[in-house]
Amino acid sequence: MVLPSRLHWIRNRPWRDRIRRRQLNRLPTRLPETMLVGSQSFSPGGPNGIIRSQSFAGFSGLQERRSRCNSFIENSSALKKPQAKLKKMHNLGHKNNNPPKEPQPKRVEEVYRALKSGLDEYLEVHQTELDKLTAQLKDMKRNSRLGVLYDLDKQIKTIERYMRRLEFHISKVDELYEAYCIQRRLQDGASKMKQAFATSPASKAARESLAEISRSYKEYTENMCTIEAELENLLGEFSIKMKGLAGFARLCPGDQYEIFMKYGRQRWKLKGKIEVNGKQSWDGEETVFLPLIVGFISIKVTELKGLATHILVGSVTCETKELFAARPQVVAVDINDLGTIKLNLEITWYPFDVEDTTPSSGAGNKAAALQRRMSMYSQGTPETPTFKDHSFFCKPAGSRSRSSSLSLTVESALESFDFLNTSDFDEEDGDEVCNVGGGADSVFSDTETEKHSYRSVHPEARGHLSEALTEDTGVGTSVAGSPLPLTTGNESLDITIVRHLQYCTQLVQQIVFSSKTPFVARSLLEKLSRQIQVMEKLAAISDENTGNISSVVEAIPEFHKKPSLLSFWTKCCSPIGVYHSSADRVTKQLEASFARTVNKQYPGLADPVFRTLVSQILDRAEPLLSTSLSLEVVTVFQYHSYFTSHGVSDLESYLSQLARQVSMVQTLQSLRDEKLLQTMSDLAPSNLLAQQEVLRTLALLLTREDHEVSEAVTLFLAAASKNQHFREKALLYYCEALTKTNLQLQKAACLALKILEATESIKMLVTLCQSDAEEIRNVASETLLSLGEF
Repeated sequence: MVLPSRLHWIRNRPWRDRIRRRQLNRLPTRLPETMLVGSQSFSPGGPNGIIRSQSFAGFSGLQERRSRCNSFIENSSALKKPQAKLKKMHNLGHKNNNPPKEPQPKRVEEVYRALKSGLDEYLEVHQTELDKLTAQLKDMKRNSRLGVLYDLDKQIKTIERYMRRLEFHISKVDELYEAYCIQRRLQDGASKMKQAFATSPASKAARESLAEISRSYKEYTENMCTIEAELENLLGEFSIKMKGLAGFARLCPGDQYEIFMKYGRQRWKLKGKIEVNGKQSWDGEETVFLPLIVGFISIKVTELKGLATHILVGSVTCETKELFAARPQVVAVDINDLGTIKLNLEITWYPFDVEDTTPSSGAGNKAAALQRRMSMYSQGTPETPTFKDHSFFCKPAGSRSRSSSLSLTVESALESFDFLNTSDFDEEDGDEVCNVGGGADSVFSDTETEKHSYRSVHPEARGHLSEALTEDTGVGTSVAGSPLPLTTGNESLDITIVRHLQYCTQLVQQIVFSSKTPFVARSLLEKLSRQIQVMEKLAAISDENTGNISSVVEAIPEFHKKPSLLSFWTKCCSPIGVYHSSADRVTKQLEASFARTVNKQYPGLADPVFRTLVSQILDRAEPLLSTSLSLEVVTVFQYHSYFTSHGVSDLESYLSQLARQVSMVQTLQSLRDEKLLQTMSDLAPSNLLAQQEVLRTLALLLTREDHEVSEAVTLFLAAASKNQHFREKALLYYCEALTKTNLQLQKAACLALKILEATESIKMLVTLCQSDAEEIRNVASETLLSLGEF
């Protein structure tokens, strides 16, 4: 081959880096490598026509060369519509969908704040445009043609839909960040526990606790990394347009430059040439980068002098937080130290993938859009922005800290009860009464109130059930958006259903907290299984159109075997509300029926005995206060289930047993320190029943500041724990107390478990060490350290 032809072949040969670039980007070689500009060219300063001698106003954010990024921004005056984005290139390296190995909480916080600010700005801009178009529509209605009005109305509806989607997107970002913060706090707590156990005396229990904490720490770390990856998928896209180079006498006709941009695993390389007339031609015009949480855009500019002579002009690293803006930004980047050469880029941020906003053409676009869409929670456009995937983190503060390390299976179970996160019924009973069937000892009488619906007593009952059914099914909204009156046909049945579902929510949260302690979870699962049976009965009553039954025996056929209990319940409710009654009415009926008997055996204890019974029926941690009785609802199924599980058929005899417990509690609580010490020393463990009220009182005595009292209770519990039956009941009660929301009871239970040397509770205590309350964390940590010595 002659020399001229060899030189011609070398000058026109394909670039060697193209194949390697395709391999890095993992794209088929048949896809086009560049978007040829053709005759389109740019002046050295871009569209502004800046000549060589002019100086660019960009300034560096940092002084160091590797971290220098200009922040000169010029906002376009026109609103960038979400559908107007140009076709993007397909030679990009895609973002890694695998979660990072180590979480970056500080960087996540920075990116979240920048993203939230950008989304709010997007919303504000579109709201301004919407107001403008709405005002324009009102002005044009009189003097314009129907076609013009139709087009304008269509634009308004498009912007409204886009704004609803933005609001939905913001809610998803907020929920993810809230979940991330919770996992971060859990990780910090686990890290402190690891350090504490590492310095504690070595023992088998301590090593097991340390291993459990290490597993929890790893789980929280993995959760943080997963949430980071999910949040990264919600960052949208950066559309980057090449506007040309600008410099002071550095750009001469015939000069050739190569620009290489790197953003994580994404690459963009383009070559350009300075023409004789001062214009510039580039083989690439626009690309799209997917934003990353951790990573900066690095830019390298190289001047091509010959076949093997390349001169590095400069390289910089640019921050991306400021790019989350609603309008396009023109950025001037200093390439070298002196700033004599600048790279002009126009960067536009889109909150969503463009394929999800406009119809795409080509299999490549559809595949990419489908892949990204699968990583997001939802791409629908709901009428009201809601986000249920992490709604468990919106539970009350008492259960939030304990239940954040859930598995996905339990989280999905909890979501079934999300619609029950409502306040208690606001009942104002006053002197309102209900029919009792003519009982001789009834405290109620027939009045006109009986003839009215139970809506006057429980005004929120219909609303609760309607909202629950509407949110659960996603149907049943009227034109105005308000819930339709969905009901079983019986308001008392509606109240009963909601009350039992709320109790199911409470049990599920307790089961989650105690899931690593089998004997506690087993006890709670038994309670939940009984609730499942109740819900099946309620469903059958509703399906069979027997919502208007007026007999308790029709609802619970087993009731006829316990005439004493059946007779009492009949006195507590009216014929039109057989499914429930208020706690206040039940207490008043107990006073009317059994106060004389109880006071005869234990003078003055009738009221606390009755309130204790109602509290146990409702499965409350402590007796109800007199002021809160009117706010509580007791259902017939709770009433029947409680006495069935305790094997009670005669209410009077059971109240006598309960009065004995309350008497002992009153004695322990009323004695002064000296008498209390004497009583505790004289009391034999075999004479003290391991019942709920007694165990709670003993634990609360441990929290007293008097050292002698706590020491006496400690000796008593230590001696009583030698009785296997007493220890099993005490262990189960105190472990269940850890799942309650009462902080004082949690603290007392920790101290009691320490005395019982309950190594079975280590896993629950580890979880409790991540509580929001510092005092509870400290007590749980001390208990864990003490159990590590056994």
